[in-house]
Amino acid sequence: MYSSGQPIIILQEGSYRETGEDVLYKDISAAKAISDIVRSTLGPKGMDKMLVDSTGDVVITNDGATILKDLDIVHPAAKMLVEVAETLDEECGDGTTSAVVLAGELLKHTEDMLGRIHTSTITHGYRMAAEKAIEILGELKHEFDPEDLSKLRSIARTSLTGKSIEVEKDLLEEIAVKSVLSISKKDEQGMDLDLDDIKLVKSTGGSVDDSTLIDGVVLKKERGVDTMPMFVENAVVALLSTPLKIKKPEAKASISIRDPKKIQEFKKEEEDKIKKIIKTIESLGVNVLFCKEEISDLPMELLAKKGIFAVENVEERDMKLLSHLTGAEMVSTTSELSPDSLGKVKTVEEKYVSENNLIFVEDPDKKKTITIILRGGSDHILDEIERDIEDALKVLSHAVKDHSILPGGGATEVELSIRLNDYARTVGGREQMAIEAFSKALLVIPKNIAGNAGFNGLDLVMELITEHKKGSVNYGLDVYSGGIQDSMKNGVVEPYKIKVQVIQSAVEATNMILRIDDVIGSKGGMGLEEEE
Repeated sequence: MYSSGQPIIILQEGSYRETGEDVLYKDISAAKAISDIVRSTLGPKGMDKMLVDSTGDVVITNDGATILKDLDIVHPAAKMLVEVAETLDEECGDGTTSAVVLAGELLKHTEDMLGRIHTSTITHGYRMAAEKAIEILGELKHEFDPEDLSKLRSIARTSLTGKSIEVEKDLLEEIAVKSVLSISKKDEQGMDLDLDDIKLVKSTGGSVDDSTLIDGVVLKKERGVDTMPMFVENAVVALLSTPLKIKKPEAKASISIRDPKKIQEFKKEEEDKIKKIIKTIESLGVNVLFCKEEISDLPMELLAKKGIFAVENVEERDMKLLSHLTGAEMVSTTSELSPDSLGKVKTVEEKYVSENNLIFVEDPDKKKTITIILRGGSDHILDEIERDIEDALKVLSHAVKDHSILPGGGATEVELSIRLNDYARTVGGREQMAIEAFSKALLVIPKNIAGNAGFNGLDLVMELITEHKKGSVNYGLDVYSGGIQDSMKNGVVEPYKIKVQVIQSAVEATNMILRIDDVIGSKGGMGLEEEE
């Protein structure tokens, strides 16, 4: 643009701008490509992906969030979809693949409507469909007793089915359920829990079925010196957050001592200070000390002579868990130690597990913190088990808090599709087309679950629709027989909140992309510019 013959420069040299339908079609294509990447991982028989980074490190997983997080994605629209998936995974632990696949299918149907309906009308129709779908989910959900073991096991089983550790899913299902129930507390609203009270420890060696649950905190540490006791019963615990050693002068200084006697006196003075600290600890009856920082050689030896079990360089999170379990208060100086600041726990013991020294701080009577020790033959296996059990724990936590479930195996999506299609006819106008498109897009979930299991997805979905129209709203897929089943009766269930979150996330991601009509970026910064 020119003014009085002079050009007006708005964007920095090298920047670019894209507008019009081309931007929308490119964004849709990028998002659909992301959806296609994870589509084959959906369902109990979904396939795994092998991800190899620039250093050669390998990750083998079928977890949608992990796959998307580890991909080196440059397209901004695709990144938006990945961020939505990561948020969903952080919040719910499951449903990320479903949300991304549903968003991809919504965008696919959007392409068919572009040119006939404005994107604002499409996004409005999708929002209407999502609101109605959530209303229908509220009608379909089944409430249950949050302490019902059979229901919780079914939820955990559904989450773990299809994972790489499926062979040992019965054990991990039991561990996950026991862990969640152990830290759950009843309140006026029902049940409440904090997953931070569950710690996962990976120990290479053995097999998955060697994994176990510990009532307490397990540290990947060892005693300060071998002369300390390996086992302490009825432990009195102190938690120290600062180093246990003589502090060096803060200012740079040197001390010149010519008389050998003075050197001995100087050393003795230092030792006396340390001995006084250790005497204070002993006088309080402390027999187990956990220190967040370093414990130097002299105090460590003195602690050992007094029969005190000491551990140094304990991580911040572990210190908080120990405080929660034992009731001990973490103090910054030994002068702050008092009977009120100490905690108690039944046993503290160092054990050698496979290739690792572990310290077990246990008290079965205190259901405050839980540690799950995961075992496996390699780091790759342990990493995948950790991801799977974390997802199962998040899913169970939502089920316990909300105590509402829905039938799985595509049953919910089929029922939603049928009801939304009926709802669309009552709406009329151009929004009707968007709601109908949303209705059709929902069927991508059962179609892909069946297809990934090696069956004809279209035939099974049509069979499900026929059954649902007869009133069997709980019927879903049976990917093992290639038929259909009553999902509720056979324990194929998912938490209500996750289904709600999947629909909300998919619609938010889709509408976010559809509302973009202009892309402005610096050269090389967005991954959109044409190659020269």
